[in-house]
Amino acid sequence: MSKFLVICVDDEKIILDSLTNELQSILSDDCVLEIAESGDEAIGVIDENAEEGIMPAVIVSDQIMPGMKGDEFLIKMHEKYPNAMKILLTGQADADAVGNVVNNAKLYRYIAKPWEKMDFRMTIQEAIKIYQSNEIIAEQEDIIEKLRVNIVENFITAKEIKLDDHQLYRRVFFQRFIRSLSSENKDWFIRACLGLINMDGKVNNSKMIFLSAIVSENRNKEFVNDILTKVKEKTIPQLENRQEKSQMALKLVQNLIIIPIENKKITVKESNYIIYLCGKLGLDKESVKKVIEFGKSEIMLNYEKHQHYLNMEDEPQIFGSLT
Repeated sequence: MSKFLVICVDDEKIILDSLTNELQSILSDDCVLEIAESGDEAIGVIDENAEEGIMPAVIVSDQIMPGMKGDEFLIKMHEKYPNAMKILLTGQADADAVGNVVNNAKLYRYIAKPWEKMDFRMTIQEAIKIYQSNEIIAEQEDIIEKLRVNIVENFITAKEIKLDDHQLYRRVFFQRFIRSLSSENKDWFIRACLGLINMDGKVNNSKMIFLSAIVSENRNKEFVNDILTKVKEKTIPQLENRQEKSQMALKLVQNLIIIPIENKKITVKESNYIIYLCGKLGLDKESVKKVIEFGKSEIMLNYEKHQHYLNMEDEPQIFGSLT
């Protein structure tokens, strides 16, 4: 986590000294603590730090100050730095001012003077935690968006990657299945998914359903970058044998075959890879046959059920000798 700013704004120096003493004992080394005696001064301090990449995490402001009042100042800061946590500190019960900041600056907390030391410290610590959590989520979402854009190199623009209600429904259930797996099965299943997704070397809208579900289950930066690399390099992972009960093995492969089902066709390469996966799971020939028949029937069912909005003129394609 990069450095961040905590700033206290009050026109009374004795108050600023007290706030500084309270905060110095609880702030980490990656926090820059600043003070200002007016809203205008604080704006300059915040902007200067932001130019150096030190963004405001927590802004504590008194309400009653000469010139710019606290609510006006916090609203200005919210417009420029919406992710900062805003705290209004005042000795006067000004419901209008508090309501103004709540409605226009997403006020995190209102603290009355004189404050309780422990309550104030805990409020600042919690505000920092929330800010950092939000920043991590924003960073992860940015990574996911970059993944979404970068993996559509094969003649598909980012604007074309949109999921309709049916596809969102499919993704939710696929994501729930991933979430239900043990860590060992989850790792194996995700690698098997990548094999099917990368089989023809192209990423289309239907495959984005499953990629987004995979990434949503683990937004760790290294994990997402690893997925991105495997998709860009069209990697077909080698998989180890899994000693699973037949019921779990069937669940794994039936959820895997949903990937080509959603694409409305099973190619020869995909069918061979599915047979390979069945072998890795120790399924017998009869079970493999059931899996392939399940895939065929699902493709035909989806074709008949959704033909009106898929706008398909050709029959769904099922290639290869799958049985």
